[in-house]
This record gives sequence, C-alpha cells and structure tokens, in this order.
Amino acid sequence: MILAAPQYISSFPTENDSRWKVRRVESGQTIWEYILSPDLAQNSAQLALDGLFLTVCPTNSIIATNQCEVLRLDPFTGKMQTSYTGQLWKATKDYALIFNDSSKTFAALDYFRFDAQVILRAKVMTASGSLSSRQKCGGFDVLGARFDEGVVSLTWRDVCGLGQTSFTAK
Repeated sequence: MILAAPQYISSFPTENDSRWKVRRVESGQTIWEYILSPDLAQNSAQLALDGLFLTVCPTNSIIATNQCEVLRLDPFTGKMQTSYTGQLWKATKDYALIFNDSSKTFAALDYFRFDAQVILRAKVMTASGSLSSRQKCGGFDVLGARFDEGVVSLTWRDVCGLGQTSFTAK
C-alpha cells in the first residue's frame, strides 16, 4: 500500500479568472481550495507550526514587506486562522519568522531597518534592528535569517565578505 502525502498546489491567474488559488490535493482529489482576492498575489507558501503560511502581496506592485501579509491557514481545512503584516522569511516545525521592513527608503541596500515577529506555538516574540553598510564595502544583500534560543540572526554579504548580525527577541 502506498500512502500519498498531501500536496499544496498554487494556481496562477488565467484570462478567465484573475485570482490566485491554493488548494490541498490528496490522491488526485481536491480537499479544499483557498481563493485570494483579485488584488492579491501569492509570493510564497511554507508549512510551519502545523499551519500553512502564505505570503500575499498586492498584485502588480513592487514587493515591499510592509504591503504584504502572511496568512496562516489550517492545512487540513483551508480556513484562515490569523494574519500578520510582512513577509515569511523562514518556517520550521518550531517557528515561523516574519519580517516587516520599516525602512522609509533604500540606498542600494546600504541600510536595512526591520521589525520581526517570531511565531512560536505558545507565544509571539518580536525583534527590531537595523543593518548599515560597512565603510568601503559597498551595499549588502541579506541572504537569510534564523531564530535560535531567543535570538534572530541575519546573514548578509557585501564586497568585503560574509557577516552575521544578531538581535535579541522579546
């Protein structure tokens, strides 16, 4: 006997239907379907904390985290449980890490100001911080983020090399 794992499938808008759809499929059968409003587009989807986290942003716009939302759906029913402002950066079985960019402007990523929410099973923790470019190293790219024992860590790269900066979550 072969057990088929559930699949979560995203459907792109078509000429006839301008809405993004996410559905759970088991053994070729659609179990549920979640339909986004026509003004939203799906940016990402990840399973975490026994939920399906979808990042949705306004359609036809530049993706800015303060314009996006993270929807937490029940993976078995497709019902929305809650939502958060920002973008999902990392999801594990233990936490979901959501970032909201609070920078007012960017100068080729010479400065990055953020507010982060760490969604845990029993509570939500927050961390805020900023990164600035190093002198004579040019702009930087944020490569990733993680959460471990009350600390949110950002890994970044500039022309001088890789770096990591940590922020305490409360």
